[in-house]
Amino acid sequence: MEKKFVIDSIIEQIRNGIILRRPVIYLQTTELEIVRRVLNSDQVVVRMARYPADTMVPFAKVYGDGSSGYHDVLIDQRIINMECCTCRELSKKIEGGCGNDGCYGQFLLKGNKINMNYILPSLLAVHIRKDARPDNNASVFDALYPFVDRYQQEEDDSGALRSSIVLLHGEQMDLPAWLMPYCYIVEEPYPGREEIAAIIARKTGQSNCGKLSKDSIESYVSGFLGNTLVQVENTVNYLLNLPEDPLTKSPMIQNESKVQKVLAALKEQNVKSIGLLEMQKIDEKEELGGMGVFCDWLDDNKKSIPRADYVFRRTGAAGHKGVLMCGIPGCGKSAAVNLLAKKLCLPVLKMDIGRLMGGIVGESEHNMHLALRLAEAMSPCILYIDEIEKGFSGSGGRNEDSSGVTKRMFGILLSWMQDCTKPVYIFATANSLSGIPKEFFRSGRFDSHFALYMPTYAECIDIFKKRMKKAADTVLGYDKTGELFRPQCYDDDNLSGVINHLLYEENGQKRGRFITGADITKLVNMALRKFADRKGAISHTEWIGALKSAADETTVYGDGNENLDSIAVCYLRMMRLGFQPASKGCLFQPEDYSVVCEEDGIRPFVAEKKNFETDYDSVLYRTIRGKMLFLAARMEEKAVTDLIG
Repeated sequence: MEKKFVIDSIIEQIRNGIILRRPVIYLQTTELEIVRRVLNSDQVVVRMARYPADTMVPFAKVYGDGSSGYHDVLIDQRIINMECCTCRELSKKIEGGCGNDGCYGQFLLKGNKINMNYILPSLLAVHIRKDARPDNNASVFDALYPFVDRYQQEEDDSGALRSSIVLLHGEQMDLPAWLMPYCYIVEEPYPGREEIAAIIARKTGQSNCGKLSKDSIESYVSGFLGNTLVQVENTVNYLLNLPEDPLTKSPMIQNESKVQKVLAALKEQNVKSIGLLEMQKIDEKEELGGMGVFCDWLDDNKKSIPRADYVFRRTGAAGHKGVLMCGIPGCGKSAAVNLLAKKLCLPVLKMDIGRLMGGIVGESEHNMHLALRLAEAMSPCILYIDEIEKGFSGSGGRNEDSSGVTKRMFGILLSWMQDCTKPVYIFATANSLSGIPKEFFRSGRFDSHFALYMPTYAECIDIFKKRMKKAADTVLGYDKTGELFRPQCYDDDNLSGVINHLLYEENGQKRGRFITGADITKLVNMALRKFADRKGAISHTEWIGALKSAADETTVYGDGNENLDSIAVCYLRMMRLGFQPASKGCLFQPEDYSVVCEEDGIRPFVAEKKNFETDYDSVLYRTIRGKMLFLAARMEEKAVTDLIG
């Protein structure tokens, strides 16, 4: 299948609109350079006279013999009657009708001395913007009405009017209802890999920097994805104008590592300028503690995920869709996407649903379309949707969203997830599954559903080590001889003292304060601040004592009945939906939860486990299971009510 470049694609769409007899074309672009190239292409305004309806021949070819009286005018003016204006000037550019002179609805072309009406195929480019205001209670688009009306009355395709169009361009906005049936919408596509490579090759070949190899060009292409045609060209020009490398004395564009850094910075700036998505920064020093099942799954799929196109061509299998990860706040969902990006070597685009919301009717839905289109243009990439349940809280059929905006946005996302064929890998997170429609969990939306539970004893030890190692590496970055911890600080037996310190006796029964990964990070930071003036490495006795002291001085997520209740409800919902635990040795499994319907009501059941290796895991399991048994019946009754109500 032949792939068309940007300008060719736009012109083809405009010509399709002309064939469909649409007098108004709406080109959705804010770049005047694109409009100028389209207008100067000599392929837009064409004559369809005496030709089949699906045949379009450029005007100059039809009247190339010069026999037409007004073809002489065309030659004198060098171009078809073409002008640019703004919405406010529109009424002055279109003649409202002059009786029997045949000029009804024609464009005015200003000569050097006087205004002259030419009955020529005409092209009027009109810039529109969102903040366009009406004049004297009249819409700025009302000036188009005489032209559209006369165009529809014209039955002879040999007339110049049938070959004339108004080309609207500018920011996205809602057109009047009366104009929509006569308007053809044209989107500016993003340039593909082939066009970007051609631009780089052409511009470097024309410069004094010499030609780049095909491998070098191909390595640069990914950095340009997601930029418009003009942005790609401007960026290449910028790279060509950089000073030469001071060490090698070669053009900077031949230094691949530095060019990649420049492209990454420019791509981030481009995403910021659009404002709908955000480039997520990757922490190369961050290591994921726990989540052994998720890490193993990622190792098994890290090759096939970014090569979705190749896998499809070789096997016919559709590419990976994404991952939905749900769990307790602070248990590592953000760290998981960081690991995903490092393993796959892909950029991360973060979608904030609140940022997509607009105040104008239809703007939020349009922003969702644009954001997803940008993600496709930057593919392969990771689309990170954090706390998806908050952004779409009104999409589950309840009354939170009376306008229906979030439902429509959620529907757009679901349809796109199902239909998208580009290698855009979705990583969605949620703290709660309530309010999210059931269709969100159907097969084909995500490859896997992972559940994040409170970290076990072994995972807490692992997370402590990872956080300590990151801090130690940071110190070494400033002082190559600096040693933050003595080796004994990393011993499991020593760190276990901190975990056991969280257990206490109450009324003859062991209870505990339960910590998340975020709590562990906080404790490590609090303890480290006490050693800012240290001399030498921290001993294990000093370190464990500082951690215990920090735990006594602050609260953790597992403190208090309210948080424990929310943990239990989150567990129940994840088990009810069959989410796979992201951790090895998880205390709860989906098969541990079951529901029995009896005559006297619903009886949920959570399987009881015994013989835990550590007291911390035993107390954690007993506490959460007790809460689950207390809350499960109410949750099931509410689920049934929502289902049938």
